[in-house]
Amino acid sequence: MIPSEAIFSHKFKVFLFSIFLLPSFSWAQVSPGRPVPSDDEEVLEFHPSFSVSERYQDNVRQEAFDDRKEDFSVRWRPGLDLRYNGYRHNHELEYFSEFTRYHHLHEENTNTHRVALNNNLSFREIVEFDVKTTESFRSEKLDLRQAQRRDNFMEINDFAVNPNLRINVVEDTSLVGFYTYSRTSIMKGDREDYLSNTFGGSLNQKLYDVVELFGGYRQKEQDFQEETPDSVDNVYFGGLNWDIMSTLRLEGEYGYSVREYDRETDIVTDIKTENDTWSVVLKNDISETMHVDISYSQAQQVRQVIDTEQILTETVSAGFQQILVDLLRINLTGSYSDEDFEFTDRRDISSDVNLLLATDFSEIISFQAGGGYGNNYYWPDAVRENVYSYQAGITYRPLEWMTGSVEYRHVETDNNTPEDRTDFRPEYDQNTVTVTLAARF
Repeated sequence: MIPSEAIFSHKFKVFLFSIFLLPSFSWAQVSPGRPVPSDDEEVLEFHPSFSVSERYQDNVRQEAFDDRKEDFSVRWRPGLDLRYNGYRHNHELEYFSEFTRYHHLHEENTNTHRVALNNNLSFREIVEFDVKTTESFRSEKLDLRQAQRRDNFMEINDFAVNPNLRINVVEDTSLVGFYTYSRTSIMKGDREDYLSNTFGGSLNQKLYDVVELFGGYRQKEQDFQEETPDSVDNVYFGGLNWDIMSTLRLEGEYGYSVREYDRETDIVTDIKTENDTWSVVLKNDISETMHVDISYSQAQQVRQVIDTEQILTETVSAGFQQILVDLLRINLTGSYSDEDFEFTDRRDISSDVNLLLATDFSEIISFQAGGGYGNNYYWPDAVRENVYSYQAGITYRPLEWMTGSVEYRHVETDNNTPEDRTDFRPEYDQNTVTVTLAARF
């Protein structure tokens, strides 16, 4: 005989599940002959979480040395994650909020709320359908360097729904269709709404279990306020993923897009913009403990204005990961970008390199430290900016559901910007110390 407590517990789980996910029940049917989740399997998960951080910054607004303002702040972040993991279908409801309060600079206080609902449905391994819905409310600064002005804050509401459909036509061929609707509402005095609709599809074909070819099309329509003209993007793309060896993978993609505006304004002076982009990524697992990524991309943009303008952007990036003696992990990344404006003689060049070292002293204590250097060069202004950063932190996990950490971070910039130029970021440095306690059940 089943205990009454077990019957009540089962009914309570079904009740909670029906509230949030009732529309999915009509699709959640298990075909005959397939195994059904056992009665003692945990299919409904409930994970509340909470974290609190105390932070000190000696230059909250990243201002010039003479204008710096220091302060302490505390951040609370409660959250909730409700999941249903079925035999074929998975559903997840996630919510978190974040509140930041400064001890003295109250105009820096921010609030964020975000809720997301994800539903993934699979039918006989032929049709897969998932819908992701997110909505968030947040306060955000318009200009970090002028954050002392309260009217530089705005309230933002983001909403998006993204259904995707995948059909496995035959064993190695699949069709993918997608659609995204998004709305951004900005409340700063009057309300401004920005809408976009994106739809498209792709065909994916796998050859000999080592090469995957794909190609597709998508269109994005953007609806702005009266000051900004509406636009339509038409994008055509294709590429391949090739597993050359078990440890070597090549990824390549090409895309061509055209953006057209419905009218010309003082903000938008080009009625039509064309883009040609292509990229190559090489991933190599040299050994079980060493991994290397190298990528190159090129984008050419043509703007049709009074005189046609061309912009050529080239980007190279690389990453290196190494594990030493199962204790020390090394992560080294770097990138270089060159943006050349052909008809205005303008050129923006940027590069950076970052190193991160991490080690586990034990199962409950870990340490990480790193640093980075970045360089930005703007021509013909001949302005050069250097950015230096380094950080160190220790994490302590006494219990499976509890984590504590202490982190220190330093950022410093220097440049040769003339004093009368306010369109470039001023020189500054910033020291930040953060202590965090987090729990997830």
